[in-house]
Amino acid sequence: MRICVSPQVAAVFVSGIAASHLALAEPVSDKLPEGGWAIGLDNKIYALALPSHAKENGLDFGNDGDVYGIPSALGLSASKQFNEYIAILGEIAMGYEEGVAGSSVSIGGFSTGRIDASEDYKTALDYSVSALVQLRPLGDTGFRPYLVAGLNTSSITYDYEIESNTISKPIKGSETLSSTGLVYGLGFEFYTWDTLEFKLDYQVLAHMEEATDVISFGLSYEF
Repeated sequence: MRICVSPQVAAVFVSGIAASHLALAEPVSDKLPEGGWAIGLDNKIYALALPSHAKENGLDFGNDGDVYGIPSALGLSASKQFNEYIAILGEIAMGYEEGVAGSSVSIGGFSTGRIDASEDYKTALDYSVSALVQLRPLGDTGFRPYLVAGLNTSSITYDYEIESNTISKPIKGSETLSSTGLVYGLGFEFYTWDTLEFKLDYQVLAHMEEATDVISFGLSYEF
């Protein structure tokens, strides 16, 4: 069966698709508040490689020596847009949920003696504060990719517990990783309303002793 579409209908359909795509790249400066200020609320997920304490206690788990903690935090931000390409941004975050991680291993058999061991970690963000410069290559469009870089100070605490049938009682400890230095990343924003926008970004806390990445998503209100 052949379906015939009139040239007029086809033209309307194509123009509609084109308009929907162009809307994301259309400048929206005339819709923005003149103040250039914005406040935002983000959910942040931290991923950091924690040093395994099993090996230092004579237990080889056969991995790369890292256990990954993934705590969650809420972030509050405030920004000032100077022009359509440059803005400064301040962020503060506090943890609200611990990241739980661990690993286990069984080595040997009945003839050689079996070793069963496990290590468990609980990770929490104490605080994180950032001062950033945000660069928007496309300017004020409906869809705005951006780059960020600046300074960050963070503190992350983790508790660990190691158990094994080769030790009389569990090994427990707690450590805090605190550092200040460079943070950088990228992301995008797009408008869900004239003054309300959705944001998703990825940042690297390059100054932390252990590899630490942050994924954030949230909303901001411009006024």
